[in-house]
Amino acid sequence: VEKIEYMKEEVDKGNHWVVEVDSTQYGGNYVKTLELQPINVSSFLRNNVWNRASKRIISTATLPYRDNPDIWLHKVGLDPEKTKVISVDMRFPVENRPIHTDHMVASMSSGGFEDNEQEVMEKLNELAEKHYNTKGLVHTASYGRAERVAELVNADDHPYLHDNIFVHDGDEEPEVQIEQWENSDRDIFLSPSMMEGISLDGDRCRWQVLLKVPYPAMDSRTSYIVENQKYGWVEYRERAMIRVVQSYGRAIRHKDDFADYYTLDSDFADLISRRTPPSWFREAIGEEPVNDNSVFDY
Repeated sequence: VEKIEYMKEEVDKGNHWVVEVDSTQYGGNYVKTLELQPINVSSFLRNNVWNRASKRIISTATLPYRDNPDIWLHKVGLDPEKTKVISVDMRFPVENRPIHTDHMVASMSSGGFEDNEQEVMEKLNELAEKHYNTKGLVHTASYGRAERVAELVNADDHPYLHDNIFVHDGDEEPEVQIEQWENSDRDIFLSPSMMEGISLDGDRCRWQVLLKVPYPAMDSRTSYIVENQKYGWVEYRERAMIRVVQSYGRAIRHKDDFADYYTLDSDFADLISRRTPPSWFREAIGEEPVNDNSVFDY
């Protein structure tokens, strides 16, 4: 009730919110859920987070709007005049964390995966052979795509994928699934939800594949931002860039760690040309990827 009252106050001030009503089956009955989300989070954070202390330290390896941090500070309700942004160099050797773009197949958006399934499978099989008997994480961006990859595997065409894939079960907790994968004899973990919040140090993961750039889902809030805000598409791509950088860090957890990172989605080239990834991320790219076939033009 308090949140609804707060939302009404904000809307009366001209601060837009989106409301989503969903209906899920629970115990034989349908239960409605109400989700309230502010478009502008700055006042919400000022009133509920930042005012709880006189000093704040925020630590992140994926600072949004890296080329102009003041944009992000305004978005989250921090005063740029009272906030100091301190950047430190990456301590992990670049040779231990290469990003390979020479395996890009095509744009994986708007049906691109379905149109290029066979070539994607050939590339995955090639990488599975190269890294045979070492653990690898494939970021699929959706559970359906992870299951489809598993369905396409056959022993004749994909001998290094056959009986060598563990598919993430969305009903299980991530840590439970990771433990099951680690204890299995399967090298490859297909998952859409391991891009952040997990640590796969050492031999727990020695290679990763970005099967698809994780552009945000067009939910009510994202759609409103894209359609009604001046720099909505900029924020859309910024959020995708952050998730890509987050995924890159899952397998490199300390300065002596090492892992390879491959991208099959050619939209990766489009993304890093339109946004500003961290310098330590860009320096790990062997050759600057070129993509003239992106389906996006925003």
